[in-house]
Amino acid sequence: MNCGGFSTPVELRYAIGTATRLEQHKHRRGGKALLFENIPGFLGKSVFTNGLGTSARIALACDLDKRTSVQSLIAQMRERFSIQLCR
Repeated sequence: MNCGGFSTPVELRYAIGTATRLEQHKHRRGGKALLFENIPGFLGKSVFTNGLGTSARIALACDLDKRTSVQSLIAQMRERFSIQLCR
């Protein structure tokens, strides 16, 4: 998995969300998953974001091949959860 990380102190309220959105928009296909460490006030804790930022990572999380097409992924989700997803 392509993952970026931040170990310098970050302001939880702003930097994590902003960095995640910037990463998502920087790359057409969702960007890297990000791991934030050394968060002031949360020593020893980490925040992982954008883990499901691409269809390949969603497929892997659903125990499917990472090359599964978006259409097949949607069909699988409809079948597994018996719900209608976006039209």
